[in-house]
This record gives sequence, structure tokens and C-alpha cells, in this order.
Amino acid sequence: MKKLLRSCALLLLLSAVVTACSGPKDTELLAAPQVGDLYACELSHFAEFEHEGDAYGLMKVVAVTDGSITAVTDSSAWPTTTGANNDLRGDLTDVKWDEQNTVRIARAELQALYEEDRIFGVRRPKAAQ
Repeated sequence: MKKLLRSCALLLLLSAVVTACSGPKDTELLAAPQVGDLYACELSHFAEFEHEGDAYGLMKVVAVTDGSITAVTDSSAWPTTTGANNDLRGDLTDVKWDEQNTVRIARAELQALYEEDRIFGVRRPKAAQ
């Protein structure tokens, strides 16, 4: 039992360190969005889904103006944040983007959405830099 508790504590500490390291970089990327940026997010906050409950997945920025960004969503979703985080870190070959439906977000709202965990991960693929 002691070993299990120690393992859980270590995992929580590791998770906190990873979160603390990615936060400033995520904030930096959200402050200066670029076409191609990827956001792990609560898709059900931004778009309608057929199933009940929260849906998590990716959004990809397809346009940036002075006042807003336009993004497309992943055509599939996960019931927890873990799937979206794994997709964000993955190679994206299996991600199918719903190009027909776009989401427009005011740039001024991006940081607040991050603080509310509506957006909880950001990645800028090398090609977008």
C-alpha cells in the first residue's frame, strides 16, 4: 500500500512539473497565434456534438486576424482530456479535420479560455513557425 501511495504521489508531482513547464509556453503561443497552431480543448464548449457530456479534442487555427482566430475542429472527440492531450503530442496522421464548420474566437478571449481549461494545451508544429 505504501508503495502504491508513493507511486501515486510521484505521478502527481511529475504531472505538476510538466504542467508548470508547459504553461508559460502555451501562454506565449496563445498571445501570438499563427495559422497551423493546434489547441487541445473542450470541443463541446466551442461546437455542438451528437453525444451527451463533455467532448475533448483538437482545434487547428486556419486564419488569424488582428482581432480573432478561426479554427476547425477534429471530427472525432474523446470523453476525457487524456485523449486530446495524447493527440496533441502525437503525429496527427489519424486526425480528420471538420473543414466545413469553423469556430471563430476573439484573440482577447484566448488567455481566459486557457485559464478556464477550455483550452488546455497548445502546440505549434515546426512547419507553422
